[in-house]
Amino acid sequence: MYAIERLMRFYWTGIRAVLVLLTAAPGVAFAEPDFRPYLHFHYGKALYTQPDDTPGLELETPSEEPALGTGFGVEFGRHWAFEYSLDYVKTNLREADGSKAGDYSTAVMLGQIMYRHPLWNDRLVPFAMAGGGVGLGEFSGREDFTFDGGGSDYDALGVFGGGFDYFLVDNIALTAQAKYYFGLDPSVRLGAHRPELSNDQVVLSGGLRVYLDSLGAGERARASRSDPGRDSDEMRGYLALRAGKGYFTDRHTIPGIAIERTSGPLGNGALGVNFNRYLGAELAIELSRAQITSSTLGSVTGYPVYTGAILGRARYPMFDDRFSPYVLAGVGVGFGETGDRDQPFSVTGFGGDNDMSGVFVLGGGAEYFIQKNVAVGLEVKYTTLFETEVTVNGRPGELSPDYVSISAGLRIFYP
Repeated sequence: MYAIERLMRFYWTGIRAVLVLLTAAPGVAFAEPDFRPYLHFHYGKALYTQPDDTPGLELETPSEEPALGTGFGVEFGRHWAFEYSLDYVKTNLREADGSKAGDYSTAVMLGQIMYRHPLWNDRLVPFAMAGGGVGLGEFSGREDFTFDGGGSDYDALGVFGGGFDYFLVDNIALTAQAKYYFGLDPSVRLGAHRPELSNDQVVLSGGLRVYLDSLGAGERARASRSDPGRDSDEMRGYLALRAGKGYFTDRHTIPGIAIERTSGPLGNGALGVNFNRYLGAELAIELSRAQITSSTLGSVTGYPVYTGAILGRARYPMFDDRFSPYVLAGVGVGFGETGDRDQPFSVTGFGGDNDMSGVFVLGGGAEYFIQKNVAVGLEVKYTTLFETEVTVNGRPGELSPDYVSISAGLRIFYP
């Protein structure tokens, strides 16, 4: 996981550098027509084209887990665009007898040229793409501790594909696409050998493209800056997408067992509605990863935690309604389950099935409107009363993965 997190840091560093360049000089003289930055989020499944190409190993296809992706791109005029993207997928790696050795994930960082051809008064936009980049393949989540293999490796790859955008409003489009990654053959350790493991795959996904016209140039950018975004009295639905970190507050609820203070990457999202100028409600989902340790054995296992809650949200628009601090509170459910084991159960004595608990969520945040239907923001939430049942050396115990989450991201309004 460390190698993948490092690749993700490189990716976000690149995005921040481009955003700083754009925001530092909003009046930069790009030639007409429009110069339109955008963010792209997508979700789907991967289909491996050579899953059993390496003797003794097989990648499960379709992928065991969803394929996730995020991209930052720029459209240059009516037909051309460039997108810088990070895509991630995880599946099962099986041995010759069909048993699961563990998980195998790939993270690919790409540069893609896109050709677009708007139709139907620019509402429907088919596109084709091609490009290349670097990918990382990594074995993790060992399930068979007798499996003599693993490791991680980088490899260059190419990509081509196509899809279409359907615009709901001028700066928000639903997307569907198919991409084929080829030449992605990272090596994997298998006994004394390091054969290549083909990760060539077709990824089918749907998602959302959000244009940041206030950071661009051209007619749309001028219109966006002349009518800056503000909070509103109107009833409006929204989608919130954020990423951050969690900090566990109740770390030693079982003798000899601890939760590391800082979580793995944390993601959260919400579907909600603003009823009026001050009040709203949302369904919020959050996921993170605890790491369980032992005072005598060291790292024991990963422990993914998930929460879903119904939250009320009260906000108070300020500074010409462009800045909106808010508080939120509500109740929901939390799940915890044993994830990637660091040592076998026979050594640690730690286990547990998916277990559900009631939770209470309290928090707050603030957001700043960069255009009429897009706000950037920071949010802090405390999730408490979280208790899950696990097994320690044959005896049940209560683990309390209460945590504080800190996340940043976008809130996208419609209409």
